Formats: sequence, C-alpha cells, structure tokens
Amino acid sequence: MRIDVYNRTQAERLEPRHDAVVISISIPGKPAMLRHGWADVLRLEFHDIMEQWEVDTEGLTIFTPEMAAQVQRFAELHKAFDFVVHCHAGFSRSVAVGIYLRDVYEGELHTHAITHLQAANSHVLRTLMRAHWEKQFNE
Repeated sequence: MRIDVYNRTQAERLEPRHDAVVISISIPGKPAMLRHGWADVLRLEFHDIMEQWEVDTEGLTIFTPEMAAQVQRFAELHKAFDFVVHCHAGFSRSVAVGIYLRDVYEGELHTHAITHLQAANSHVLRTLMRAHWEKQFNE
C-alpha cells in the first residue's frame, strides 16, 4: 500500500486513479472539491485541534473515536488500494492518518507538503491507535 499525503490544493488538482482511495479531511462545512473518478472517498470534517482541553472547543468539531472507527473500516475495506490522504495544509491531521495507515498496514508513506512528520496531530494519531488496539484486544 502506498500512502500519499497532500494539502488540499494539491489533492484537488490530482487526476483520479481507479486503484486509489481518498481520505479527505476538511474543516467542517468546507469540503474539498475533489475530481470524480477515485475508487472511493471517505470524507471527514473536523478542526485541527491537538488537545481538546487546551482550547475552548465550543463550536469546534474534534476528531472522535467514531471518526477513528470510520477510518478503520475504510482502511480495512480498501487495504489492497493505494491511499491519498489530505487536509487543509497537509501536515497535521492528514499526516496523523498517514502514519496510522503506515504503521498498521505496513504501507509506504510519502508526504508532499512537508519534509518531516513531527507536526502530525497527536490527538488524531492517539485516537486512531487507541481504536486499533481496542479492536485487536476485543476480537
């Protein structure tokens, strides 16, 4: 599995591929305008918040365990495909999802908006990995 992480502008310009799926992460109410033709698209809308106790989250949408379960189901269903993951800037939310896919599915991660992975959203990555391990121990 190849995992390509882009920013929104880059993702909107990509030519769709029938052998690739997209995890499109947007700010609530502002979905990306992706071209039609991808094998499948999972759209998630949440704000880029690292720790919900650090800010007043009233009116903000935080990445939830339910969203993590959506990512898990989508990844499991499409693990034979390549993945394109994007968020607005391509270095926080999308990188966290890319790291999750790389670590769980032993994929090859390629970032196109950054050169390092340190900016990955820790809340998103922790929530995904917690959901992964809970699923492993409950099966």
